[in-house]
Amino acid sequence: MTTQYQLPFKLADPSLLKFDSIIGDKWVGAQSSKRFEVQDPGTDKAWASCPANAAEDVSAAVENAHVAFEQFRKVNPRQRAKWLLEWHNLIAAARDDLAQILTHETGKPLAEAQDEVNDSLGFLWWFAGEAERIQGSVSRAAEPNRRLFTIKQPIGVAAALIPWNFPVAMVIRKAGAALAAGCTMVVKPSPETPISALVLAELAHRAGIPAGVLNVLPTDLENTPALSEALCKHPLVKKVTFTGSTRVGKLVASHCAHGLKKLTLELGGNCPFLVFDDANLDQAVEQLTALKWRHAGQACITANRIYVQAGVYDRFAALLKERTAAITVGHGAVAGTTMGPLTTPRSVEKAAAHVEDARRLGADVILGGNPLKSNPGYFFEPTILSGMTEEMLISQEESFAPIAALYRFETEEQAVKLANDTSMGLASYAFTKNVDRTWRLFENLEAGMIGMNAGNLSVAESPFGGLKESGYGKESGKDVAVDEYLVSKTDQVFYLNEMKFVNVVLASVIGTLRHLIQSHPLIDHHAHNLLNRESATDYENYPLKAITSSADGLALENARTTLPSLRATAQLSELYGRPCADWTDIQTARNQSVREDYDGLIRKSLSGTHALLLDDYLSDDEDIEPSSWHDSFTVSPTKCIVQIEALAESTILQVSNARKNGESVWNNFRQRFQDALGEALDDANVIGFKSEICCRTGLDVDPYSSDDTTLGGSLIRILDSGTTRSGFEVDDKQICDWIVQQTLKAISFKKKAGVVKPLLFHTGLGDNRINLLRSNPAYLQPLIAQYASADIVLLHAGYPYTREAGYLASAYPNVYLDLGKVFPMVSREAQTKVLRDSLELAPTNRLLWSTGGQFHPETFWLANRQFRQALETVLVDYVQYGDFTAAQAMKIAADVLFYNANRLYSLDLTPSYTPGE
Repeated sequence: MTTQYQLPFKLADPSLLKFDSIIGDKWVGAQSSKRFEVQDPGTDKAWASCPANAAEDVSAAVENAHVAFEQFRKVNPRQRAKWLLEWHNLIAAARDDLAQILTHETGKPLAEAQDEVNDSLGFLWWFAGEAERIQGSVSRAAEPNRRLFTIKQPIGVAAALIPWNFPVAMVIRKAGAALAAGCTMVVKPSPETPISALVLAELAHRAGIPAGVLNVLPTDLENTPALSEALCKHPLVKKVTFTGSTRVGKLVASHCAHGLKKLTLELGGNCPFLVFDDANLDQAVEQLTALKWRHAGQACITANRIYVQAGVYDRFAALLKERTAAITVGHGAVAGTTMGPLTTPRSVEKAAAHVEDARRLGADVILGGNPLKSNPGYFFEPTILSGMTEEMLISQEESFAPIAALYRFETEEQAVKLANDTSMGLASYAFTKNVDRTWRLFENLEAGMIGMNAGNLSVAESPFGGLKESGYGKESGKDVAVDEYLVSKTDQVFYLNEMKFVNVVLASVIGTLRHLIQSHPLIDHHAHNLLNRESATDYENYPLKAITSSADGLALENARTTLPSLRATAQLSELYGRPCADWTDIQTARNQSVREDYDGLIRKSLSGTHALLLDDYLSDDEDIEPSSWHDSFTVSPTKCIVQIEALAESTILQVSNARKNGESVWNNFRQRFQDALGEALDDANVIGFKSEICCRTGLDVDPYSSDDTTLGGSLIRILDSGTTRSGFEVDDKQICDWIVQQTLKAISFKKKAGVVKPLLFHTGLGDNRINLLRSNPAYLQPLIAQYASADIVLLHAGYPYTREAGYLASAYPNVYLDLGKVFPMVSREAQTKVLRDSLELAPTNRLLWSTGGQFHPETFWLANRQFRQALETVLVDYVQYGDFTAAQAMKIAADVLFYNANRLYSLDLTPSYTPGE
C-alpha cells in the first residue's frame, strides 16, 4: 500500500494486512504495475490499493498452484485436516481484526462482520473433518469372479471467483472444501473486497499450508472479465467455482465449456418467503427481519418476494414496519449501527430504480424508499413496499438491496405457483403450523434449499446450492461439497477360481514388456548434430533451456517457467549425478560434466540408441561435429537426411554469379538442383529427404507442377533479396512448392528401381517461425494423394494435430507418423494422449520415433527417457485392460522403437537385445 492512504481503523496485529497478490511464497504486483483503490462504502473514500492484475498475470499463479498440487495431492488426509484446523485457530484469533477489515470493505456492521467470521470458522471445522471422510468403495460385479474398486482423487487446480457480499465466508467455504480434497486453489476476489482474501492467505501461510496451495489474484472491475475468462480457460485449471449473478454465471459456464471443466455455480436467488394464516407471526417477522436486513439485503438467499396470506396480511405488514423502523442505519464501524451501506454505488441506483418502478405500477411505500443522500457513502433506507404485483421489476429480478416487497395470496396452491414463477430456484421459506402443509411445500417448492419456520439456511453440515438458473453443484454439506473437487476412478479386477488375481498372473509378462520398452535398442530417425567440446557451453548461441523447448528469443524465455522445463530439472539431476534445485544448478552441474568427460556425457545420453539419422542442414556449422563423428557413440554408422530447401539455397548460391536474365538463371538453377537431387538419391549415406516448407510458406502445397515460365521472376526476386548464412532464403511459395514437387517426382521415379528414400515433412510442433495453422498436416492430403508411390513421413505429427495426422496415416498407405518433438516439451498427460490417439488411429507398423535432438546431448537423453516412460504407461495399461495381449504390445513397442524405421529406410540392421525375465 502506498503512503497516500490513511487506515480508518487500528488492528491488534497490523502485520496481517497485505496489499499485493500472493503467488507461492511471494507477494507480488501485477506485470503492468497498475493498481486499483479499495473504497470504504460507508464514506466513499479509498483506504488501500491492490494490484490490478490482468489476463497476462494468470499463468504464473496457475502454474505455481499446479506445481504445488503435484506435492499437495500426496499429503495424507490427516495432515491436511491438521493444517485446516490450525488455519481455523488463527482465523479465530484474528476475528476482530478481520471483522474491522470486512466492515470497511463491505460496509456491513461490525457485529455482522464478526458473525461472518464465526460462520466461516464452522466451515473450516467441518471440512477439516471431511478430509478424513473421503472414501472409495469395493463391490461385487454382476459377472462372477470380479471385484469393483472405486477410488477418489483430487481433481487438480481449482479457480474460485469470489463475490463481495460475504468475502471471508465464500473464500473459506470454497477453499476449505478444495484443500480438504487435496486440491490447490487460485482465488480471484471481488474488486470491492480484495484485502480480506489476502489476509486469509497470510493466515493460511502462518498455519503451515504449503506455498502455492492458496494463491490470490486481486484485480479491478475493468480487468475482471478478461482475468476471469483466462482463469476459466487455463488448461491447468480443472475446476471452477463461482458465486455471483445468473448473468455472469452463464458467461463463466460458457468459458468452462471450452475445456469441459467441472463447475460449481451458486447464482441469483429472488427467493420467496411464504407466511400462512396459521403461522406464528412474531416468529415469522423475527426471522424475516434477521434474513432481509442482514447486510442491507445483499445476500443471495435473502427474501426478495414476501407472500402473505390475506387473513394476516395487514397485521404482518404492521409488525414488519414496527421492527424495521427500529433499525439504525449508519457506518458499520459506528457503535449502535444495525444496518450499513450498500457495498457499491451501482446497488443504490438499482434499488432506487426498483422502488420507482413499483411506485409507478401501483405499489405503496409503507416505509423508506429513498437513498440517504445526507451520508457520504452508498446508503439506502430500509424499505417496505405493499400491494406488489407480478409485472413489477422486483418480482422478476433479484433486488440485492434493503427492500421488502409484500404480496397478498389467498390459497396454498396460489402461493406455490407464485413462489415458483421465477427462473431462479435457490431458496424458499415458509411459515405455517400445519404439519401436512410443510411436507407438501417441501415437495412442491422449486428450490435447492427450503426453510420451514426458519430463516437461516447456510450451515456447514448441509448442502448449499440451487435449482434452475440459480446454478448447479453444492457447497458445504456431507460428502457433496468435497466431492465437487474429486474425480472417481474405477478398477475392475478379475480373479481365478483359486482366488489368484489375474494382476498377479500377468505380473511376469508385464515385467517382460516393461523391460523391453526400457531396454530395446532404438533408431532415432530424425535428429541433428551435436556441438563440439569447445562450443558445448556456449549458452549465448546455443541456450541450455532449448533442451526442453524448440522456441527461441522471447518464446524461449517464456518456456523457462513451463512444467516440462521444471520437470526436466529433476530428471537432469539424475543424468549429472548431482542434486539440482533450478536451472542455475543444472548449468553448474553440466559445465562440470562437460569439462570432466564430455564424451562420457554423450555416451550416457545416447545409451540405447542403435543408429542416428541426422538432418544435414547444419553440416557446415563449424561449432558442430560432423555426422561421421557420431558413429563412435552408436552401434551402427550415422546416416544423413538431406533438407531440400537448404539444398535449393546452396544451388542458388552457385548460380548467382551467372545470372543474365530470368530464363537462363532459372534453367541453370533447375538443372543444378535436379542434378543435386539425383546425386543424393544415389548416395548410399543419404537415406531420405526433409522439407521445412511448413516454416516458410506452409503445408498447403500445390500438388501440380508450376509453369516454369513464372518461376524465373520469382528466382530473380530471391537473388535480389541478398544472401543469408546458408546462401539465399527461399521463401517464395511457387518455388517452395516446385522444390517439393521435384523431390517427390524424383523419389517416385527411384522407387520404381528399388531405391526407397522417403520425404519428411516438418509439421505441427516447432519454434516460433511456424505459422501454427498452416503447419496442420491435413493441408498435405492432395499432395499425398497425387504422389501415392512416394513414402511420406509426417515429422513431429504427434502434437497438436494428432488426429489429422492419424487420419492421413489410416487413409494412405504411403504415410508414416513420427512421434517425436512432443517429448519433453509437453505434459505427461499430453504425451500419453499423443500415444493413445496415434495407436487408435494409425497402423502400428507406420509409427516412428525420433528425438529431434540437437546441439546438446541432453536433448536426446530427455526425449528418449520420457518417450519410453509414456510408451510403458500406455501399453501396460492396454494389456491390463485386455486391449492388447502382452505379445502384441511387445511387438508394437519393438516396431515403434526400431523395426518400423529399419524397414522404411532400408537400413537392414539387427538389434542386440536380450529379453527380460
